[in-house]
Amino acid sequence: MNSSIDAGAPLRNRAGLIHGLGMAAVIMTSFGFVWLGWGFGVLPSLTLWQWLAYFVVAFALFVVSAHRMIVGARLIKKQKLDRREYLMQNAKPVGMITAGEIVGCALVAGLAYGLHHPELVAPGIGLVVGLHFIPLARFFHVPAYFGTAAAMIVANLAAAFVWHGDAITAAAAIANGAILWVTAIYVLAVSRR
Repeated sequence: MNSSIDAGAPLRNRAGLIHGLGMAAVIMTSFGFVWLGWGFGVLPSLTLWQWLAYFVVAFALFVVSAHRMIVGARLIKKQKLDRREYLMQNAKPVGMITAGEIVGCALVAGLAYGLHHPELVAPGIGLVVGLHFIPLARFFHVPAYFGTAAAMIVANLAAAFVWHGDAITAAAAIANGAILWVTAIYVLAVSRR
């Protein structure tokens, strides 16, 4: 993955970049937590210690991500930048991308259930989530999101075609959660440069 992130529009300055990547890491950490919980919940059994480790890692990643977002927000305030303007200039495009993602997720879930293949819900939604990283990569000038998109698309297609039954859900959900967490860690590392 390309480690450079263009600090051009819409992240016009270092403070906006730090805040934006911190916010992205919070979102990916949260959704990664949900995906991993879904996947682990399908597995026959995890020990109490494995569940505890999962929660500790999730909490630590969330705290680091939230801290980075707050650091960016403070820098925006310190530089006397209008945080509302920064958020509003991104709201419409990101809202449209997110709306497309939500509609796509609803459609693939409805299709999977309508075809009596509920095991395809997780890889179907994961495929849509992966695809939504493509316009995000273009809009935010974050080339690493193309890698996230590719990894999620490949992982979900592989889960749907390689595994059977509940293993499809487990494989897709765990892969999606892991990919989101790796991406969150990556953007946090980039935001510190």
